[in-house]
Amino acid sequence: MTEKNIFEKAGRMLISIFGQSSESSARKIYSNAESADLSLDMSQREKAIYGEDKIRLQKLYEKWAVKETWHLKSQGIPLLLSIDPEIYSDSSVDEANEQKYQDLWKHAQHCVEQDLLLVLNRESPVDEWEAKPIDVYKWAAISRVDLPEQLSNLMEFVMMAVLSTVNSSGDSSAGKSRKEASYNSDKEHILGAALAMLATYPEQCVNKKGRLRAEKIISLINEKEGSLFAGKAPDLSATASIDLINKWIEPGD
Repeated sequence: MTEKNIFEKAGRMLISIFGQSSESSARKIYSNAESADLSLDMSQREKAIYGEDKIRLQKLYEKWAVKETWHLKSQGIPLLLSIDPEIYSDSSVDEANEQKYQDLWKHAQHCVEQDLLLVLNRESPVDEWEAKPIDVYKWAAISRVDLPEQLSNLMEFVMMAVLSTVNSSGDSSAGKSRKEASYNSDKEHILGAALAMLATYPEQCVNKKGRLRAEKIISLINEKEGSLFAGKAPDLSATASIDLINKWIEPGD
C-alpha cells in the first residue's frame, strides 16, 4: 500500500467515526500526502503532511487522553487551552493566554460548585481537584470552550468507543460492578492508544499486502506501552484487544 493510500484509509476510518465534517480535513491531508517528499524520515514527513503545530497538539493529546484522571487546575485547564501541562507556569505563557487560563479556571470552580462539572475528590481543596478526561471534555464542550480539533476528535472517538461498549453489554445502569467499570476503562484506553498508533505510525499498522491489521496495531501499543499508559497498562488480553480493534476496521479489511 502506498503512503497516499495509507492516509486515505486512515481518513476514511476517521470520517466514519467522527462524521462527514472531517471530510474536508481528510482531503487536505491526502493532498499534502501526495506532495510530501518521500525521502524524508517519518518525523519530517509527518510535519510536511500535517503541519508542525498540528503534529505537536496531536502527540500532546494522544499522551494525555489515555490517562485515568487529570489534575483539573494544572493539567485539565492547560490542555483545554492547547498548553502542555508539563511546561506550564505563570511565566511560560503570554499575558493573553494567562488571562484565558485564569478565566477558565474560575469558571471551572463555579461549575463544580453548581454540579455542572464532576470532580472525583470534591471534598479536597480546589487546587487538588481531579477529574476524568471525558468529564472535563464534556463540560468544556457544553461551556462552548474553543477546543482544539485534535482534542475534540480524540475525545469523541473515546466516547463513542465507551458508548459502543455499554450498548453491546446490554447494561447501562449506574449500578454496574467495579469489575465491569474497570473492564470498560481498559477498552477505552486500548481504543485511544489504537487511534494514536494509526495516526502516528500508519505504515507500521499494515501487513505486507498493505492492509490494516489489528495485530500490528497491538504490537505497536505494546512497544510504546510506557509512554502511552504511564506504567499502568490496561488489563486486557491480546486476543480481546485485537477483537476490539477489529470492530472498528471497515468490513473487508
